[in-house]
Amino acid sequence: MENAILNLPPEQEQMVWLIDFQGFNMSHISIKVTRETAHVLQEHYPERLGLAILYNAPKFFEPFFTVIK
Repeated sequence: MENAILNLPPEQEQMVWLIDFQGFNMSHISIKVTRETAHVLQEHYPERLGLAILYNAPKFFEPFFTVIK
């Protein structure tokens, strides 16, 4: 993340995150890792996310997408 920030042009502060879920399944989910990742992103990089694109998202994400719309 720090390298990505260092490589941003001087006038750019936000990034687009592309997350490809190809091959992802329920066995890959770790609540502990998910919680820790969310904490780090929220506490240390809250201003950096401009847009997040979830590509090849599995069907079990659909209820989550419905809630956040």
